[in-house]
Amino acid sequence: WLFGQLAFPYAYAYQDYYFYAGAAFLVFVFGWVVTGVLELSWLPKSVRVGLALLPFATQAWSYHSYYYQMQKVQSHGGSAISRVLRDWVPAESIITVMGYDWSAILPYYSGHRALMIRNGMEFDETYIKGAIADLKDEEIAALVVSKEVQANGKEVARVVELAGLVPEPVFSLQGTVVYLSPGYNNIVREQLEFEQNRYPEIKLLEAPEHDLASTRGYHISAGASKISFPTVSPGVERYRIVHGYRNFKTGPVPVYNFHTDSDLWLRTPADARQFRWKYGLFDSAWDREGSKTDGVDFVIHAEKPDGSRREVWRDEVNPAEVESDRGLQTGEGELVLEPDEQVVFSSRERSNGAYDWAYFTSIEVW
Repeated sequence: WLFGQLAFPYAYAYQDYYFYAGAAFLVFVFGWVVTGVLELSWLPKSVRVGLALLPFATQAWSYHSYYYQMQKVQSHGGSAISRVLRDWVPAESIITVMGYDWSAILPYYSGHRALMIRNGMEFDETYIKGAIADLKDEEIAALVVSKEVQANGKEVARVVELAGLVPEPVFSLQGTVVYLSPGYNNIVREQLEFEQNRYPEIKLLEAPEHDLASTRGYHISAGASKISFPTVSPGVERYRIVHGYRNFKTGPVPVYNFHTDSDLWLRTPADARQFRWKYGLFDSAWDREGSKTDGVDFVIHAEKPDGSRREVWRDEVNPAEVESDRGLQTGEGELVLEPDEQVVFSSRERSNGAYDWAYFTSIEVW
């Protein structure tokens, strides 16, 4: 019984289930001692029975004071982190985990497939790039980082960048932090603000002064594009949406936030010649007392690899003054693109961006 503990003291010190492997030897001794006590003829029978029952009573007390306290908890499984991911991040997306490669608890209870970055391998740039590149047809929605791994800030930042996540973590639990993709960053943050009682263990981290999801474009994998922008064809390669990605899901078709000034870079096919775009402004942007939108320009650009652009189409929508500009609009026509140009769909403000609550429902390029 002592051999295993002496041979592997570290394992026995931190993981008590190791004791079960050697428990048989202790049970043999335990039974022998109890039997011997019962056979002591020089002690009264009541004393012998009492001594024999004493270790069983000690075991029952130990169980009640330790294991039973954990077993009686009414749990739906996992931690508050797994509940948040299960509630607000689509099950078809991927989560990435650093620091818990030995445990499947988080992906299991959150209901997600997961890339469990092997402990120690977070320093291997080739391994990290390869592992994330293998998920190019998937959507990486979140990264969970243990307290211990956070000390390796450079390695965490590398995974965040390669996975296309927002650089600042959204929430934490007992030192473990969670980063999210731009598509779910604002949604989860708002839910945690409004439903604090639902996740009391969670600590909502301070938001950055500037919403990075609004000020720069985020690359998105082909798989993530299919999930986040299912009505955009061909898929989105990069997007910059002011106030963050948001699918309102208010009707039979998805409605995406496209507040000025936003951009969608599409994976433009070389033979693209036509487009159809459905867009508009929410009624509340113009049908209101007092200040209202002065209109939004919906623009299509052709962008060179060096970032230079030329305008190829524009629709000036001003529903406050033009009745026909109210509600869902449809723009369609021909595209004349040069071989190395990428098509970019944009919303642009007029004199200012106040109340420019623009949206789009679908984009087709062929």
